Amino acid sequence: MTKKRGIEDEIISKFKIGYASGNLSERLLKERNFPIDICLKAGVLKRAEDGTVKDYFRDRIIFPNFRHGQVVHMSGRGLGDNEPKYLHLPGAIKYLYNEDALYEKEVYIVEGILDCLSAIQCGYPAIAVLGASNFKPEYLQKFSHCERVYICLDGDEAGIKGSLKIGSMIGDKARISTLPVGMDICLLYTSDAAD
Repeated sequence: MTKKRGIEDEIISKFKIGYASGNLSERLLKERNFPIDICLKAGVLKRAEDGTVKDYFRDRIIFPNFRHGQVVHMSGRGLGDNEPKYLHLPGAIKYLYNEDALYEKEVYIVEGILDCLSAIQCGYPAIAVLGASNFKPEYLQKFSHCERVYICLDGDEAGIKGSLKIGSMIGDKARISTLPVGMDICLLYTSDAAD
């Protein structure tokens, strides 16, 4: 998936992108002796209907979200027809993806993690909102260091609505970059990618 999107090995390594093969429960519970209740509370394991414990992100590409070097959230993207396409750790998402970019004078807001990684790979300080409608008022204070905020959400109806909403919330320092209809920033850099 990351290769199809044109994400280079350097970016994969820097952002610690991995794959959940389904061995995490055995590693945490048997090899590392973590208490099961802590693993369930953390959200990395889940209890199935039959009572067995399984990996929450099994068979997904894993995107840890770092802030000041610490993992503050994790998201998993399904392969093939896995639904939902994106799975996040349970609970409220309190952080934008790659918030460390918010210390730059200019920052680019994109819609998804792969879009964010593509922008970073091209030299743009970018953060992702994890969906066009997921920008929250409490995020506004995070942009206090930024002098200019470029909003580059997908070129579909949801992306346009989201861009206008975010732009109105951020105010004068916001600039909306309209992408072609049906296009997202990631696809501008790869010709055969599909979301």
